[in-house]
Amino acid sequence: MLRIRLLWLFIALQGLTCAAQAQGAGEQAQNNAVRLEHDELRNDLGRALQSATGKEDVPVAPASYAPSWSVVGTLAPLYTNNAFQTPGDAQSDVYFEPDVSLRLDGKLAPNTSYRFYARSDFSAFSRLNDADSSLARFGLRLAQDISDWQLAASYENRLTFDGIFEGQPRIANDLQATLARNFAYGRLIVAPFLRARQRFSEIPEARRFRLDLAVALEYELGPKWALVSRPFYEMNWFEAGLNEGRRDEYYSVDIGLRYQISDRLNLTTSIVNEIRNSNAPGRDFNMIEIGPSLDFVF
Repeated sequence: MLRIRLLWLFIALQGLTCAAQAQGAGEQAQNNAVRLEHDELRNDLGRALQSATGKEDVPVAPASYAPSWSVVGTLAPLYTNNAFQTPGDAQSDVYFEPDVSLRLDGKLAPNTSYRFYARSDFSAFSRLNDADSSLARFGLRLAQDISDWQLAASYENRLTFDGIFEGQPRIANDLQATLARNFAYGRLIVAPFLRARQRFSEIPEARRFRLDLAVALEYELGPKWALVSRPFYEMNWFEAGLNEGRRDEYYSVDIGLRYQISDRLNLTTSIVNEIRNSNAPGRDFNMIEIGPSLDFVF
């Protein structure tokens, strides 16, 4: 009888260990995907600045009603001092991150535009391959210009992969609304950005409501040079599974120097500091990211 009880105890401990390992792997995969999402947000804010100043020919709203195709992207080799985004025992590494979108833009009315898009990016680390991650998205966005503000609503189907498009993807669907505008004060451009997003997922732990408050800043130094910054604050309210009741907030600040190579190419070198605070134990982290990025549109 004693041997049977010990056997059942051993099986139970093994089950708890496997569950803990699975939860840890899921948390790491989520961290990897968040890194990509935040780098995407910085890329989008940077492109919003370039479009606002007329330094990038992005067909956000074509002049005619005929739709137009474009390829928009960013190529970035980056260094991070916390590849796994952990509260302690941070490990540094360098990684390569391409972010490329194929867009079809058109107009439904003089102040109403639409966009169909496919977007894909990945982070490939030099040494710490467990931090590799990749995303593929397909979406539709409708935008309305209202008194110099742009209000947009979009639907996005997301596929998140561990590694570089390896294994079975985790599927999620996002509904989001954004509000944005550009202000000019001499050489200074200020572009506030507000986004609310609801995520639906086959994985309960991934379901959440997210709010982004951001501002893109540019100060023109010369015909081709500018100081740029894309700080943002983000709050996540998790809704289900083991993450029910969890609250994560992010603070991100950065400063960069941008050089305009041509109307369709820009090179930016920046340093980023990002912090996460969470009400779940062991989820906080502090990270620094440094590197150049090449933005293009064709």
